[in-house]
Amino acid sequence: MSDIFPPFLQRLFNNNKRVDKRLRKQRFPLFLAHYLAETVPLVKIAGTNGKGSVSSMLESCCLEDNKQVGLFTSPHLQCLSERIHIRGVAVELEMMESEAQILSHQIDEFVKQQGENYQLAFFECLLIIALRLFKQAQVDIAIIEAGVGGYNDAVHFLDADVSAITSLGLDHPQQLGHSLQSVATDKVGIANANSTLIISAAIDEDLQRLMEDDCKQRMIELKIAAIDYSELSQNLEGSQFKLRLQNETLAIQLPLLGEFQLSNFAVVVSLWECLYSLKIVDRLSALQGVKNTVWAARMEYFESNPSILFDVAHNPQALEALNKTLDNLIPKARRVVLCGSSEDKDYPTSLKLFSSLSDNVYLCDGFYKAVSVNELQLQCPEAKACFRSPEQGLSYLQAHYAETDSCIIVAGSVFLVGAARAVYLEN
Repeated sequence: MSDIFPPFLQRLFNNNKRVDKRLRKQRFPLFLAHYLAETVPLVKIAGTNGKGSVSSMLESCCLEDNKQVGLFTSPHLQCLSERIHIRGVAVELEMMESEAQILSHQIDEFVKQQGENYQLAFFECLLIIALRLFKQAQVDIAIIEAGVGGYNDAVHFLDADVSAITSLGLDHPQQLGHSLQSVATDKVGIANANSTLIISAAIDEDLQRLMEDDCKQRMIELKIAAIDYSELSQNLEGSQFKLRLQNETLAIQLPLLGEFQLSNFAVVVSLWECLYSLKIVDRLSALQGVKNTVWAARMEYFESNPSILFDVAHNPQALEALNKTLDNLIPKARRVVLCGSSEDKDYPTSLKLFSSLSDNVYLCDGFYKAVSVNELQLQCPEAKACFRSPEQGLSYLQAHYAETDSCIIVAGSVFLVGAARAVYLEN
């Protein structure tokens, strides 16, 4: 992952090893006060799963509304510049490198003044680069996807009138804790005091009430995202339905697969209504622009022999949603799974879910932060075979299941999926 970065971006990445995580809440806002005077209007999106999909759908609606829009997401699948979009297009890596050079000198100055413990994390650096590029491009609105949490995230320190939480699940326990209650307590911090927070109706009601208590203390208006729709049909091209919104009925084509994307779209609709009331966007009907959403490796299906589906599901909640969606679209007998895991994930639980997803599970390592296949095999002895790289695994499965109606499902790690998808598209 890191060996493709140009020099100054590489330097910022390498500095990540020197970051004192204990000083996060002091370090980042202090740097912002010194070196980032103002930003464009922001919308902030947090959530265990679904925040990238919501961000991408919202970007498509902004483009439909003829807005100049910026988008910041993480992580990337293949190239670092995927994380920053301006007007629907990923920025050039050279633009990021130019800003990284300026930022590197400013961080040196900052660390000299404050001490070595005040080195910025790589995510914080990329966020600053994105905000500066958005300001230079004079975008009307910027959509900012949080990294890990709410209070426990650099995005917490950015001001926004509207924020959203897409889902709550157990992920990143080192930062967010080992219970859904601790995750909810942190994620709610994505919203600023005296702002509006949209949360998905799919979030457990007890957790909703927990977040509501925090919102009351900070004078935040809490809204539960729900939509009124009819004539729903779903297939491998997505979902089609009629959306009733105020005095309008809109025909919606949602290209992202999965019933859970309806919950994500409900968050988008609630966000859009808030932005409309703030006069940041102009037309409610621009929600139909969601039809143009392209969000790589999110239930991304390619028809071929065999067919292939890429999905970045990498925690139990996301894998359960993947399983549920596939039960409605692809019979279990057709499914072949190529999976792996990153070191910081709950792979024992994930592997059990993969085994329920298919009777033909193959394991893979050889990607960034990968758990070794030897360790994975201890947890999943029923696996058919193990591979030492995504390329080796995908090539074998494509040949082995050629001329069949099988569907190869690649999931378990963003880095595995990114590498395998790049190989597939190159070929």
